[in-house]
Amino acid sequence: MSQSIYIIDLQAHGLTEPSTLQEMWEQIEPRLQQQADPSSKFVELAKRIEQKFATPDEDAEWLNSSVAEAEKLTKAAWNFGLPAEQPAEVLHEVVNQAMQLGLAVLADHLGVGFLPGRKIVPASVSEQWEAFFGPAPESTKLTKAQVVKKLKQMLGEKLAPHGFKLVKETQVFKDGSKDTDSGYFRRDLADGRQLIMFSLRRLRYDGLVCSFR
Repeated sequence: MSQSIYIIDLQAHGLTEPSTLQEMWEQIEPRLQQQADPSSKFVELAKRIEQKFATPDEDAEWLNSSVAEAEKLTKAAWNFGLPAEQPAEVLHEVVNQAMQLGLAVLADHLGVGFLPGRKIVPASVSEQWEAFFGPAPESTKLTKAQVVKKLKQMLGEKLAPHGFKLVKETQVFKDGSKDTDSGYFRRDLADGRQLIMFSLRRLRYDGLVCSFR
């Protein structure tokens, strides 16, 4: 399940720094509907997140949609949806980039707000969240695209001695979307060919399951 965070430029709207989560929410809530010109800071934030997480072999559709959303957003505050994959890593990067751009971030599902100048609301949780600023810790959790890439590499090494080769063409569906969650290997025989296929499926409560045929 994805979570939302809220991003706002306090200075641009003449708002004082809040000292409580309630005060911060009261500043943000009406501005989620308040008309405003697209924010160059929101666009820059989205582009930085895209640059951080996009990889050549990954279909990161949420990244593209975030940039487009920021470019078209005509509200004074941004309800930013965290992706289902790597939500903690994305939140960490959003917060740190937002601080550089002078933006405030409210993660109400975590009970914390982040203000420019590396300030934390409420102050009572500052100590436990202070480490959130700065470089992100190394993550050992792989994204679905990374798992697919590793499976292709491992299976390729095991199947190559038996004449199987990875079929590199990506399957394209009728709606134009690409299948990035599967792969298959093929070997040609005198009277036909053999295929080994795998596909990944996300479980409802996190985790992945791989099927072969």
